[in-house]
Amino acid sequence: MPKLEYFLISEGISVDQITNRLSIFNVFENVNAYDFPTRVPLVIAVVSLVKEDGDQGKDFQLILKIHSPEEEKTFEFSMNFIMKSERHRLLLNVDNMQIKAPGVITFEIYLNGNLLTTRTVNVTLIHTKADQS
Repeated sequence: MPKLEYFLISEGISVDQITNRLSIFNVFENVNAYDFPTRVPLVIAVVSLVKEDGDQGKDFQLILKIHSPEEEKTFEFSMNFIMKSERHRLLLNVDNMQIKAPGVITFEIYLNGNLLTTRTVNVTLIHTKADQS
C-alpha cells in the first residue's frame, strides 16, 4: 500500500502546467472568525503518496473525513485512483465549508479504509475593540 509523504490543508493551490510543480497557499493552522456561523470559501486537502512494491497499477480509495465543532455528522469526500508512478498527488476540494462554533476541526485521511493521518485546525472567536467597550 502506498505510504503517505505529506498531507496539508490549505485555502489555495496552483499547479504549473509545464512542470507539474505544486504551490500551496495559506496552509490552514487556525481559523479566526468574528461571528458564527462562518464559512471558508475553499478548503483543499493536498495529499502525496509514494508507491511501494506491488502498488503499480492497483486501484486505491482515498477518503477525507471532516469533523467540525457543533456538527453531528462527519463530512466525507472520497476518490479512487490508480497508482501509476512513484508518487501520486491527490487534491480534494471542499467548497463553502461552514463552521458553526469555535473549537477544533479534525481532518482525517483514510487509504482503503485505514487511517493514515490526522490534522487539526483550531477555530477561534476574535473579539474586536468595539466588543471590549
